[in-house]
Amino acid sequence: MQIIAFDIDGVLLNSISTYVITTKLTLNQHGIKEIPEEEYQNFSMCSYITWIDDTLKYVSDNYGANIPNKNEFQSAHLNNIMKSDPSNYKLFDGLEEVAKTFIENGYKTCIISNMLDEHFNRIVKPLLSNIEFDFLCLKEDNIQKPNPKFLDKVLEYFQCNSSDITYIGDLYEDYEFAKSTGMNFIFATWGYDNNRLINVEGVTRANSPKDLLNLV
Repeated sequence: MQIIAFDIDGVLLNSISTYVITTKLTLNQHGIKEIPEEEYQNFSMCSYITWIDDTLKYVSDNYGANIPNKNEFQSAHLNNIMKSDPSNYKLFDGLEEVAKTFIENGYKTCIISNMLDEHFNRIVKPLLSNIEFDFLCLKEDNIQKPNPKFLDKVLEYFQCNSSDITYIGDLYEDYEFAKSTGMNFIFATWGYDNNRLINVEGVTRANSPKDLLNLV
């Protein structure tokens, strides 16, 4: 059995504009001036936490005093994310066709993401309505990537070995997750890694979604 597993943010879904919009809103709610939009390309999208860490570090380094409480700011940002306009999210060009091709060729497919179930159902599920994935592995019980335990649900569902899975991710944390669990890994270079994987030797790279068809 061969299984193709996709991350969501930065692989299937272009969500950077939503992160920027909701961060601007959250800063405004806390009375902090906006961060120049070009600076966001240096922020990590590994999780809400890392994004918030980078946001507050920038604010601290550049704006000085009156830094908001991290937990409060993170909660406010997450609330804004959960209420964000679905029209700000887009599938990356070509991903739907590639996923369908894998399915037509007999591969099993799944999604492995730290995204919350509520957010997935509101934002992502409608965008993926034309693709029927075999299994969804979303964040729960405070276990998330790159914790190797997060893969257990996938292995149990498919009754497979981790070496049967090719995981397509865009972050160094995705690479760590795949490496620690024995999955094959393909780096989606169109994602949000901020060049952290660029010098890692031996990493298979896909420079466009269509490249995936020739790399698996």
